Amino acid sequence: MNDMPKKLIIFKSLEPHFWFSCQIIEQQVIMALEASDIDYELVPIDKVLNEQSLQHILELSKNFYPQFYFLSDDLDFSAICESLSPISKADFIFPIYGNMTVRQNRWLELESILTKKTGINTLLLAASPRSKEQVDKFLQGSKSSLLRFPMELDNSGKTIDSPDNDKGVTKIVYAGRLTAQKNILELMETFLQALRYHPDLELHIAGSFHSRGYHLHGYTIDQEKFRERFDQLIQASNEKILFHGFLEQSELLSLFSHMDAFCSVSSYHDEDYGVSAVQASLSGLKLILSDWGGHAGIADDVLLIPLHVDKMLIPRIDKAKLLKAMLALRNLSKPKREQRAFRFSRQHFAQELTKILRGEMKPFEGLSDLYRSYCEKCLSKHHPFHFEEDAIVPAKELYQSIYSAYTGGKF
Repeated sequence: MNDMPKKLIIFKSLEPHFWFSCQIIEQQVIMALEASDIDYELVPIDKVLNEQSLQHILELSKNFYPQFYFLSDDLDFSAICESLSPISKADFIFPIYGNMTVRQNRWLELESILTKKTGINTLLLAASPRSKEQVDKFLQGSKSSLLRFPMELDNSGKTIDSPDNDKGVTKIVYAGRLTAQKNILELMETFLQALRYHPDLELHIAGSFHSRGYHLHGYTIDQEKFRERFDQLIQASNEKILFHGFLEQSELLSLFSHMDAFCSVSSYHDEDYGVSAVQASLSGLKLILSDWGGHAGIADDVLLIPLHVDKMLIPRIDKAKLLKAMLALRNLSKPKREQRAFRFSRQHFAQELTKILRGEMKPFEGLSDLYRSYCEKCLSKHHPFHFEEDAIVPAKELYQSIYSAYTGGKF
């Protein structure tokens, strides 16, 4: 039993993460810690620990039991863990950003480091119930803990021009990356169908185009054709689909304040949380979300749209159910914002993190056979779910084993 007082050491990258959503999450976590009673110290680093930072941490470890929290996902985790080898007792805490399916080398390297270190405990944190279910499948013996990232809104600052909520007009918004796996075109096509029944609908889209296609399947997307189809659908809507482009946070939250509902039918392979969907939830919007990954854990009063996996092992949204949900929006009762806000409050995050830090952590037991087979497939073909015709059965079995957690087992 360790009698030394504990201190949380937060490793944060000096450089902003290339995913804007990760930047938002990092800011929210720091703000939650600043308002808490947790004894922590922020250590900004450039990928790896420099000599000065390392010596400072070694000095701290003489008087405190360190609990290392790897906040920034773009750090060199393995190099940092190796440099901390002089410390004989510590906790290593890794929040998961849906990355275990895309950063296989990282976790294989960490396994070889962490399983060799005695006196070192390790805990993985999942940001949603379904992410936790997936992460637990990837671990040998150990279990992850659920800790939702905090999210509180600051709607101060500049606003954008947007018409007020006209009486009788139901306004739907999507915000996020514009890429095939987010099912943007399917969303727009279904919306045009809904207009035939309810011409008093509007769809607002905010975000930037992104080139990634179905990465884990090895399929690229013709961006020129994607954008051409996007523009065609806007034109066909007769000004019922409005494209705002990329918006800063204050602009996006201002847009949300003019909307009635948020809709995202993403089937992105690491959709473990959903920053825009959480923000929309906290803005009091009705939610239509894909029954996929972190979406299912955002709120209890969500219209979840099922998916099916096609013959290419790509999850596709049920457009008939999506249409039905759009047409039912006006009849939905107003969401209870207080219940939603508590789930993602900074105070609640700090309370849950405090329980985790005070609890017992265990040594890392390694990665599961399922995860190893997945990594082997990635190393041999890079795209684990790309298959030849005679290999569809094992590819399908592997896909279902990994992503059944994202659908709540409803494959």
